[in-house]
Amino acid sequence: MADPFIKRERLDTIAWHCVGLALFVVMSVVAAYLYWLILGKLRGPWPGLFFGAAWWVLLFFWIGPATGAVPSYKEIGLGSVFTEGALYLLWGLFYRLFVRLRIPQRVRARAEAGERRRERALRRSRARLTEG
Repeated sequence: MADPFIKRERLDTIAWHCVGLALFVVMSVVAAYLYWLILGKLRGPWPGLFFGAAWWVLLFFWIGPATGAVPSYKEIGLGSVFTEGALYLLWGLFYRLFVRLRIPQRVRARAEAGERRRERALRRSRARLTEG
């Protein structure tokens, strides 16, 4: 992930491998939240497929070649580009599944925790009123 920004000779160390892994994790979290913000309310698999296709187009036909992160599709070959496209479609479906299943669980858990805190505070205040 850091290839376009760091000299190639320096990238072959364990430190830069860790930086690359960290950048990948950060990019994945950012992508999940982008999906959630932009397409999270839509239903069905199509938003996930669209999301994966959009990232594929951005990476292989626009930002990737412009930054040097990915060689031009002419250099790679169409077979590899379409194989990567299929992987990005699956990646988009994965994000669809993640956003549909995982994020609502966390939101519900936070809401329930907030409700429990409010109920405890209400009980404490009622107890103080009855004592005094």
